[in-house]
Amino acid sequence: EVKEVETCERAVVIAILALFLLGLLVCHPPFFLFLSQPCAKMPTQSTNGGGGLVKATNGQKKKSGKNLHLYTDDNPATTTKGTGFKDRETALRTIRLTEANKPPNKRIWTINTMFYRAKHHPNQTQGMRDAMEIFEAWIKDYKLKKSLAPKSKTKKRGKKGVDTKKPPSKTQKRGSKRKLIGKNGDCDDEEAAKELHEKRVKSQHNGASLANCGGNFGEFHKKTRENMKSGKKSVRTGLQSMGNRIKISCVAFTAVFGAPGIHGYGSHVVDEDGKQHTVTIDNRREMEKIFTKKLTKGRSYARIRFFTEEEQCIVDMRRE
Repeated sequence: EVKEVETCERAVVIAILALFLLGLLVCHPPFFLFLSQPCAKMPTQSTNGGGGLVKATNGQKKKSGKNLHLYTDDNPATTTKGTGFKDRETALRTIRLTEANKPPNKRIWTINTMFYRAKHHPNQTQGMRDAMEIFEAWIKDYKLKKSLAPKSKTKKRGKKGVDTKKPPSKTQKRGSKRKLIGKNGDCDDEEAAKELHEKRVKSQHNGASLANCGGNFGEFHKKTRENMKSGKKSVRTGLQSMGNRIKISCVAFTAVFGAPGIHGYGSHVVDEDGKQHTVTIDNRREMEKIFTKKLTKGRSYARIRFFTEEEQCIVDMRRE
């Protein structure tokens, strides 16, 4: 009788376990697939700035899925120095510089880029959030003005769809572009601005661009740092030997001072032939960044003349 009782108890336990496993099979089929797989080492994971997960294999940290173009200036020869998104003051300066240097249809690109740089920054601060509010207000105002602006009328066309309006002569084109492109390199006409942009991208000043580095971000950032370091070293040497010409490459000069226009440090003007650039620095803080505090002590103004063909510069600095 005892053996029969034990046998019955075992049968009941086995039946309960069978029902439990049957329930798992119905409700959670992947559970059995997981059990059937051989044990493997799980890859480590780390969070990126955007909050996603990035798998790390072979002890190497991979780049996050964010767009690297958002945080780079792919063409140094078209860069405006002094823009940023770290706080409210920087945002207001960025808008001022953008409106001074860019045609209307290009301004939205810069402001929109700065907004998203602040929005997706992995270490976002309250200052960045304040800057986002400034940029967002500007973008809304831009879109409102664009929606209220009268649409351009379509051109009259002939029977065969050919524009009947007589195109301007070559002399008229040249004259108009001379008026549209200012001494600082700024331009209000969209077509002339596009032509100016393409010219700068193809110039020797843009020799260290991302495209010229084969699209390799690592090589691009390496060359950018090297050119920035070389450019600052040259102008500091020029300051110490004031009045003498110092060797500096076009890409190094451009890495430090950017494109012709209004910048956070002051202004960058180029002559009509493009052979001589004149940089004026009237911001004390920016002077210290470029020349160091020691070299700028007791000085309030700097002027750098750069000669493109010779790739040389002359530095002059005024004392207070």
